[in-house]
Amino acid sequence: MSDLDDILLEGETVIWRGAPDIPQARKRTLMGRAKRGGIGGVLLIAAAAIFFTAAYFDIGGFGGALIGLIGLIIGIVGLAMFGTLYTRQADDFPPGKPDIIYALTNQRLIQWEKGSGSITSIARGGCTYLSLHRNANLYGIKVGSFGEYDQIYLDAIPDGPAVERLIRQHLMPRHTESQP
Repeated sequence: MSDLDDILLEGETVIWRGAPDIPQARKRTLMGRAKRGGIGGVLLIAAAAIFFTAAYFDIGGFGGALIGLIGLIIGIVGLAMFGTLYTRQADDFPPGKPDIIYALTNQRLIQWEKGSGSITSIARGGCTYLSLHRNANLYGIKVGSFGEYDQIYLDAIPDGPAVERLIRQHLMPRHTESQP
C-alpha cells in the first residue's frame, strides 16, 4: 500500500484497491478475435459460394447483379471480420504490463497510471453515472459525472459487481426524500 501513500490526501483511507487482470484480459480479447475471425471465414466462404453459384447457373441481368452485390457485401463484411485476427484492437492492452492502479478511498475514486504519473480522480458526491459491463469473465466499470470531462474506466476487474456496489455506496451522492 506504500506506493499509494504518495498520492493519498490527508485523512484519506483506502477502502478497495485493484488493478486490471492483464493475463485474463489478453485471453478475453484473443477469444473474441477468434470468434470474429471464425464468423468472418464462414462469411467469406458463403460469398464465394454465392459467386460460384451465380456463375455456374449463368444468372445475368438484374438478378445476377443483385446476387453479385449481395455476395460482395457478404465478402467485404467477412474479410473485415477475418482481418481482426491479425490486427490490434482498441480494447487490447498494450504489450508489456501497464502499471495501472485503481483505488477507492473514503474521499474519491482514483486511477493512477504509475508509468506516466497520470492521476484521474472523482471526488465523493461527484459521481453522477456508474455502469457495469461484463466482458467474458471480467468486468468494466465506467464512472463519471455528466457535464464533466472526468471519467474513469476500471477495465478487466474480476470482482466487478462487488466493486460497483462499493463505488455506489461510497462515491455516489445520497438523495434523501424531503419531508413536507
